[in-house]
Amino acid sequence: MSKRFILLAAVLLLVVALVLPSCKSTTTTTPAATTTAAATTTAATTKPATTTAATTKPATTTAAPTTTAATTKPATTTAAPTTTAAPTTTAATTKPATTTAPANVKTLKLSYTQPKGSSVAQGFEWFATEFPKRTGGRYKIETYPNSTLVSVNAALDAVKSGICEIVMTSAGSFPKDFPLTGIVSLPTLSFTSRTPEDMVKTYQAGAEYIASNPEVQNEYKDFHLLFPYVLDPYNLISRSQPVLSATDFKGLKVGGSGGKQEIVSAYGGAAVQQVPPQTYDNMQKGVIDAAFVTFSQVNDYHLYDLANFYSTQDFGGGFILMMMNTAAWNALGAADQAIMAQTWQDSAIESCRGSLNSVASGKDATVKAGKKITEPTAAEKAVWANEVAPAFKKWRDDALALGISAAAYDKCLASWKAIQAKTAKLLTP
Repeated sequence: MSKRFILLAAVLLLVVALVLPSCKSTTTTTPAATTTAAATTTAATTKPATTTAATTKPATTTAAPTTTAATTKPATTTAAPTTTAAPTTTAATTKPATTTAPANVKTLKLSYTQPKGSSVAQGFEWFATEFPKRTGGRYKIETYPNSTLVSVNAALDAVKSGICEIVMTSAGSFPKDFPLTGIVSLPTLSFTSRTPEDMVKTYQAGAEYIASNPEVQNEYKDFHLLFPYVLDPYNLISRSQPVLSATDFKGLKVGGSGGKQEIVSAYGGAAVQQVPPQTYDNMQKGVIDAAFVTFSQVNDYHLYDLANFYSTQDFGGGFILMMMNTAAWNALGAADQAIMAQTWQDSAIESCRGSLNSVASGKDATVKAGKKITEPTAAEKAVWANEVAPAFKKWRDDALALGISAAAYDKCLASWKAIQAKTAKLLTP
């Protein structure tokens, strides 16, 4: 019996050993499942505040929400469209088909004598940026200030031959080519502008003079005239002594161009043919003692450093001409010709502002340099009015020698005098 009892006890112990761990395992699993469920519920509830999830649940289980947050975070991934919005940036850069324009862009070279954008050239530079815009990028204007492309004396040949398509020059620099145009520059027949609007009227007066006289138009048969500019009068600066009347020219070397140089010669001075950009060097080297310049040019070329005496006597306005190579003009076609003509018209106000600012700056700089600006008295002006007669006579004689009839010359002179008198009344007193 004892052996059977012992065997039965052993079997019972074996059964207990097998069953007990199994029951324990079942009991433990159930709570774990419940806890997970609870965690899931909490996670569902505590979302969307990722901060709460991160703070409330430091356990490893919480890491899963963080990963999920990274995966499901549409905000960041969708924000990539903001990067995709870079197309907007790209579009702004590559816009508006400027990429295609270069293949068909025509370059036009513009040469002028002033420093870049200075005085009247403020309008030239404005034109150079505005015309390409108005033609949708079909043209590029390259500007060459300070006569860096062609010299002053070569301007007409350069535009005829196409070295530059557009050139600025003055009628006074080429008296044999523009004898009738040059009438505008004769002493005492100019304007004094006080506002940009005044100066626009003087430009219009120059255009009216050319349009009214076929004989004057004939002087442009080898070019296309784009725009004429009637400038403020030339004044007189000198280095060693004041010049208060024409008799003071005796023994002086005076730089300038046009009819006013005849006054110098008639009264015993030496007329030195030059253009304003050459004034500083010529005065510094002693080639000239005095010069006809505007106060705008005094400013542009720092002439206040050298000259000591300044007279505001009217020696005639400059008449500068913007001209284009005829073949280049014809190649534009009617539509672009119209755009170019209008753009030059619109640039005039910029040229006027630049000119007047430069005149004011020239006078200010002269005074700051300790130099005196002298306004002739009424009596002195009356004397000058008689003394300029040689300029009128010589200009007429030279024109007739070039084959212009006396009738044509006298008609053009009368025409300009009438236009000048009419326009002067419209200007600010």
